[in-house]
Amino acid sequence: MSEITGSSTPTTGNGGKEVISLVANCSPYQIEAFREIDHGREHFGVDPRYLKAPLSFTPETSHLVRRELEKIFFEDVALHVRHEDRFRGGWLVNGTITQIDTPRLTDFELKPDYLMDFFNKEIMVYFESDSGTRDGRGKIIRYIYREWLRLHGGRPSFQRGAFFAKPAQIHSTRPQGLDQITTFHHDLSNYITTRSQDLVHFKQWDYKPPRFSTKPKEESPELQNDSEVKSWQDHRFMVGHLFPALYMVFDDQCLPEPSPHVSPEGLHGNDRIYYLEGVVEREMAKCTVLLVKTGDEAHLSAPVSFEPLFDAGLALNVNRDDCDDGYGDGETAVRVNLDVAVRFLWGLLQKERGTLRGLGEIARELEEEQDMLFEKWLDKVMRRSHEVGFDNNYHTWSATRRAAARLNGEAFDVDQVFPFWERLRSWHV
Repeated sequence: MSEITGSSTPTTGNGGKEVISLVANCSPYQIEAFREIDHGREHFGVDPRYLKAPLSFTPETSHLVRRELEKIFFEDVALHVRHEDRFRGGWLVNGTITQIDTPRLTDFELKPDYLMDFFNKEIMVYFESDSGTRDGRGKIIRYIYREWLRLHGGRPSFQRGAFFAKPAQIHSTRPQGLDQITTFHHDLSNYITTRSQDLVHFKQWDYKPPRFSTKPKEESPELQNDSEVKSWQDHRFMVGHLFPALYMVFDDQCLPEPSPHVSPEGLHGNDRIYYLEGVVEREMAKCTVLLVKTGDEAHLSAPVSFEPLFDAGLALNVNRDDCDDGYGDGETAVRVNLDVAVRFLWGLLQKERGTLRGLGEIARELEEEQDMLFEKWLDKVMRRSHEVGFDNNYHTWSATRRAAARLNGEAFDVDQVFPFWERLRSWHV
């Protein structure tokens, strides 16, 4: 469920304060620098006109190759993160989703490795007990994942477990209705905020190859945190800025009844995949969600207003007994399509980053951290490609041909026009 795993061991230090000890794991930006390419097999999903390598590189094309390598790096990160359990199983009712079976959060303690999963999430998503099948839940998170990627130009922050939302399943002994969910959310936000000051020590480690391995020793992995004893917050595990102020609810009205469809005869391979993706796309365009304000807005630059959603005609009937349909700032909840909700929250976050200096600086630091991780990867890729040949490392082989195609306003491979990491039907390629 988190990027840092292993047992947590409380120790004492720093003036007798309890220190949580965890084992640091690899960064999701730990992408292999060399990928072998088999020149003897047929290459699928590529434009054969560009299979032959360009004869020379001008300064312009060299710059284009670097740009393509940057795209490939963040594409690989998106594909890698997509396969983590926090996405593949972490949103499913019979998976590893967080379970809520109490109406109030009192006398409660989260283990550190579970607590971590609440940090660096923009909002909380609550699934009511009868909201969505396994298949429906999977489509919801894949849709959110895709939209979040697109809003960030393919490179959202995945550092230290960061993502758009943290999901939880509400059970029958749950908070009843939006008022009680809001009370529970207040409890949760306060708890996480308090725990963000706990002291943490991340144990560092180095890679050791298997005893009888013939492969050379790999470089030490990129770890998420240093070994200094400091708070979760100082380790950059923080409460999301919008987290206390808003949350989302998926109820029994969120997903429309699936429309029966029959695939046209004669569709095979990618043609069939494209058709079925279109079916899911049209289905998810009807998916709705509740956005709920908690009233905890003192830390925001301005109170959250749903008026823009009403003014644009994007607000739908709430259609619940525990909430009135209406208009204006007095409304605490609004129902909108899922894509509208994600973009609305993205807009709020961008506004806050532009207004609050500290929040904007954190966003820039995270982007600079990504740039640094890319540069380190690029250096490894180029060194390895010089050793084995640029056409024998898949990364430089692909980037070279992508650059040549882009100069002509074309694409070399299918990932440039229909990325695997954006598909809605399945997490699998």
